[in-house]
Amino acid sequence: MIYATSREVLAYQSSTTLQKLAQIGMFSICLTGVSLAANYHDEAQVMSGSQRVAPFQFRNETDELQPMERIRDWIAEKYDLPSASVAPALSAAEESGMAQGVDPLLIIAVIATESSFDPRAVSKQGARGLMQVMPKYHQDKVGKLGKAAWFDPKINVRAGTQVLKECIDRYGNVQSALQFYNGSLNDRSKRYSRKVLALKKQLAAISIKTSG
Repeated sequence: MIYATSREVLAYQSSTTLQKLAQIGMFSICLTGVSLAANYHDEAQVMSGSQRVAPFQFRNETDELQPMERIRDWIAEKYDLPSASVAPALSAAEESGMAQGVDPLLIIAVIATESSFDPRAVSKQGARGLMQVMPKYHQDKVGKLGKAAWFDPKINVRAGTQVLKECIDRYGNVQSALQFYNGSLNDRSKRYSRKVLALKKQLAAISIKTSG
């Protein structure tokens, strides 16, 4: 049974114009203590709901690019997207990660793998939005909101993060949780989870690069 998503994603062109970022500065990751990259080996550990996740912050008043800006720019270049269109997904990942105790970089890596940051993505099996959540299994996560809600970045990522957290709580480690999320728990090669975790590691490395 496909619990949450499908690997086959059909890109649909957005019918609405993405709002431009207000002039509020860009997002950055507040990296405290040990860096995210150094913590990559902990991915196989249990992630509890009470885990504290360092928040992303608005850009400070320096000329140096902040961590989330570097991630945003890398994603925009890799997926050939306007930087402004990437921001809602990053913001939603930060908010949902903080609320549910899931590493925002893991959420971003899932979004990239599932939908390539297309909020209108739909799979042949009916999975929808940035995190390719299956409405028929997870309608409870959006309540009485209409079908369009699944394509709202904030709502979709919140629901997808709930699904991911449930998977982590169920299996006790991120790798198995990701395989179950993708509906490929029996894949001995663990191809899906290896892809997501490799991307998360890459995002962590990008976030701590220094200019020059």
